[in-house]
Amino acid sequence: MAIITISRGSKSGGCDLAELVAKKLKCKVISREMLIKFAKDWGFDPKFWSDISEKRMPRLWRKTTAQHRQYIHLIRSTLLEYADEGSLVYHGNAGQFLLAQVPCVLRVKLIAPVEYRIKVAMEEHHMSRRESEDWLKSVDDNRARWIKFLYGADGSDPTLYDLEINISRMKLETAAELICKTVEYDPFNPDDHCHEMITDLVIQARIYTELSSNPRTKTLHIKAEVEGGIVQLSGNVETERVRHVVRELVRGVDGVKSIHGDLNVKRLSPLPTQGGL
Repeated sequence: MAIITISRGSKSGGCDLAELVAKKLKCKVISREMLIKFAKDWGFDPKFWSDISEKRMPRLWRKTTAQHRQYIHLIRSTLLEYADEGSLVYHGNAGQFLLAQVPCVLRVKLIAPVEYRIKVAMEEHHMSRRESEDWLKSVDDNRARWIKFLYGADGSDPTLYDLEINISRMKLETAAELICKTVEYDPFNPDDHCHEMITDLVIQARIYTELSSNPRTKTLHIKAEVEGGIVQLSGNVETERVRHVVRELVRGVDGVKSIHGDLNVKRLSPLPTQGGL
């Protein structure tokens, strides 16, 4: 079994590399685009997707909205479900964040010099050199801002990755062989403990997805730690009724065996909130 994330920049060959690695390992390929389609089918407001696709930040962009948190929980839950089923190769820009708590993931960053990417963009999109430069700079800047907004991190931080590959210096076949060889070694070869952790993380992600999707609980910040299917809840709610709603939602999540811990009932805001209904 292998779980691999490939962080790819525009025109760096990440899609083709992911397909090649998956073919060699005989496992499924999951892309950022697949997760987005799943989230669209979930029923998000069309305006949310126009903002995402056009890279329009919310007016108060330093703080994620309840809808953005719901989006993150949903796609994380989906990706973890795939990981729980077996080997996979994910290619996109956030795999290292979505699977951050999974210790056996091989996190790959695919890079290429700007000159290499400019030439690829010119050939594929029939752009002038200036148009290609401007387009790549805009894509890179917007992507960096969105990663910072959604995950509070710098996607260029080298400590987020285990393996960095300069695709301009080798063929895709060579890069794929390098990844397949690396994943054979510890700590990237999943053991029973890693499998158990993934199963618990799936349950946790389902809980957060349920809470962020319910109008009575989506504004709350509830912490749910899961071990062996046993959930430890903590956090604050505004009424006893909402406390009951949270526990019932969690109890109904597939895989939950029992609930420990409790929620404090206290006023969270001087004004009524959805979490207090």
